[in-house]
Amino acid sequence: MENSTCSEQQFKKVHDTLLKYINTPLNEEIILSLPVYFHALLGGGSIDYLDNGLNYGVTCSYKQKDCFVIMFNGYNSNLSEFVIFDFLIVERKENDNKTLSYQVCNRDGKHDPLLISLVENHDKEYHEPAHLAWRVNVKTKRLVSVTPKGIKCGNEGW
Repeated sequence: MENSTCSEQQFKKVHDTLLKYINTPLNEEIILSLPVYFHALLGGGSIDYLDNGLNYGVTCSYKQKDCFVIMFNGYNSNLSEFVIFDFLIVERKENDNKTLSYQVCNRDGKHDPLLISLVENHDKEYHEPAHLAWRVNVKTKRLVSVTPKGIKCGNEGW
């Protein structure tokens, strides 16, 4: 964790909490028992992929000021339950100008809603270049590291 402001204690706290609940249906009672920072992770944006009643989504949290937390989850509206399939904790370097983008990323000009990327934050139509990237694999229910080459993400504030 060299050159990072993501403390080992903070990393471990977030990691251990998420790991404890991976692949476990989270109902309202369980959710309310979790630490407040965790609540910001539930929800997020749908990736418009439905499977067996689950609406898959990706959440990127900025609440942990020293870490980005990326979570791939499912929400079953019939049961009002969330399921966490996979997650990543990405260190934020001090004074860097990077942001996490998802649902608005393109690879070589083709939109891919399953891409998540750590990109350079610019006041332009697109955030680029991409420094790190992942893609949701809906079959394995995992976040898979992919090459950032050719990725740029739309600037939603543009």
